[in-house]
This record gives sequence, structure tokens and C-alpha cells, in this order.
Amino acid sequence: MAFGLSKSAVMRSALFFILLSAAVMIGILIWTTEAETWLHLSDFRWWVIPIVFGLASLRWIFDGMVFHALTGHSPGKRVRPLRTAVIRLIGNLISVVVPVFVGVFSAHTYLLKREKLQWGESVAVTIMRAVLPVFLFLFNIPIMLWWRMQGNERTALQTTIEALMIPVIGAVILVAAGLFFPERIHRVVSSVVRRLRRDPLRIAALEEKLAGEFMHFSRVFRCYFREKFGCLAAACGWLLAMFAADSAVAISIVRGFGFRPDPVQALAFLFMIWPIVYLMPTPAGTGAFEFSYLGFYALFMPTALIGLAVLIVRIMLTYLPMIAGSVLLVREFRKDSRLKSMVMKGKFAGADA
Repeated sequence: MAFGLSKSAVMRSALFFILLSAAVMIGILIWTTEAETWLHLSDFRWWVIPIVFGLASLRWIFDGMVFHALTGHSPGKRVRPLRTAVIRLIGNLISVVVPVFVGVFSAHTYLLKREKLQWGESVAVTIMRAVLPVFLFLFNIPIMLWWRMQGNERTALQTTIEALMIPVIGAVILVAAGLFFPERIHRVVSSVVRRLRRDPLRIAALEEKLAGEFMHFSRVFRCYFREKFGCLAAACGWLLAMFAADSAVAISIVRGFGFRPDPVQALAFLFMIWPIVYLMPTPAGTGAFEFSYLGFYALFMPTALIGLAVLIVRIMLTYLPMIAGSVLLVREFRKDSRLKSMVMKGKFAGADA
């Protein structure tokens, strides 16, 4: 597996993320900051910050445990929990600075292969880590119905997020169905593609390539589903634990400002925005992340505080993990010159690695 990426492209991608993220956050703070903001800030319970930091750290351990669970089908090849957390932090960093999904996919695959796994096994584990959240997102169907039945007063932000959930749920259902019935979904997609008149040969070639990759994903998933269901169940449990830690971070920030959110309402809304952030193609979900958490904090806090709350949650869940990932990646470079060459030259090895 290879992708072309120069060192200058990596630097440009990192700079793009920094500038884009800074512009979004500055815009939010300008929009939400009022005189009331500073009054409430002086009352913030600063002892909450160490708790939030601990929860955010725990989140990455739980995230790594997903890899640990997926490698559990063979006791001799199970990757250590702390090592899987390191792999996920490095992958998180690469997902920001490498502007293609295959970057983080290849990085995870290569790092897992170094942990006693065969190339095919590391590819399969990486694929499962990517597709498992899709099935958890299906819980958003009953959650969305329950949310709409509550009849609570909604802000414009929350109404927009609810509207976004409809196509997101549709896409999730399509992907989930495709993993079980790839041939049928391929036929449906092909019939739609054939109706496109713009550059039909190129579109058809792209469709065939994507279909081939999706068929491979489907085969891996069905193999796990049939033969390693216990590993899948454990991995889903750790994904939910990761979500719980993310949610605890967001809710603790509300408590830090002195407000008491309804836990059921908070968890339901956070679960609804999870796929929006996860599926957003921008670096680290920039734009979708901030917009979604603005909607969340607007449920429980005045407008004057929601910008600060989003900044704190962004620091805890994105900026600090990126710094940790950078330190860990430099350490990996010192131990593995080949990895450094792969990242800087943008060439991740294939089966011959």
C-alpha cells in the first residue's frame, strides 16, 4: 500500500489544520464572548481541569483497547494495551497531517505488523477498527426518534444538527448493509453511476476500484463476524467505553461552569453528534467538531460560555493528544528509521513490508 506525500505536503497539511482550526475557534469566541463571559469565568471550578485531563487520557487507553480486543483471537499475538494506545495516538496525529484516509490506515497497519502480527492480520484489525463504529451509529435511529418525541425547545444549532443526522443515518445504514450484502449494494450504486453522463469512463473506473476495496472490507468483517464474534463484542464494548470517557469530558466541563446537565439528555445528544464528527472529512473534524459541541453546550449553558466550553473540550480531546502523538512519533522515528522514511516520503510498504 502506498500513497504519494512529500515532506512539504505534510507541513502544508499541518499548517492548514492549525490555521483552519484557529480561524474556526477565533470566530466562535468572537461570536460568543460577552461581558457575562468574564463574570462566569471567574467562578469556574478549576479543580475540574485535572479531572477532565484524566478522563481525556483514559479515553485514549480505551481507544487503544479496541485494537487489543481485535487482536485477542490469538493469545500469543495480543498487542499490549499501552502499546495500542500509543499506536492510536500516532494514528490520530497522522490523520491530521496526512490529507488522505490511507495515511492513518497504513500507519496503523505498519505499526501493528511490528507487534507480532502478520501483514494480513494487521490489515484486518485496522479495517475492523474503521468499520465497527458504523454499527454503533445505528443506535442513533432509536435515539433520534426518542429525542424528537421529547418536544424540548430547540436552538437553531440543535435543529440544524438534527437535520444533518438524517443523511448521516442514511449513509450509516447504507454502509452497514453493504458490509453484509456488498454485491446488492454494488448493483444499486452501479445503476446510479451509469446515469451520470459526466466523464463516464473515469467515474466507472473509480467505482470499480472503490467497489473492490469495499468488497475486501466486507470479507474481513464477515470473517470476524462468523469466527471472532467475541473479539468484535469486546471491541464494541471498548468503543462504548471510549465514548463514555469523551462524554464525561464534555459533561464535566459543563459542571465546571456550575451547571447541572441532565445526564440522559446529554448522552443522547453526544451520541447523535458522534457520527457527524467521526465521518467529517476535514482534519480532526474541524468545523463539524466545533459546530456539534456548540449545539451540545447550548443545551445547558448561556451563549456567553459555550465558546469557552468548546475551546476547552477541543484542547482536551484534540490539541493535547496531537502533542502527545507528536512526541510518541518522534520516539518511534528514533527506534525505526524505516517508519520515518515512510512518513516523510509518503510511502508505506505493502505486503512485502
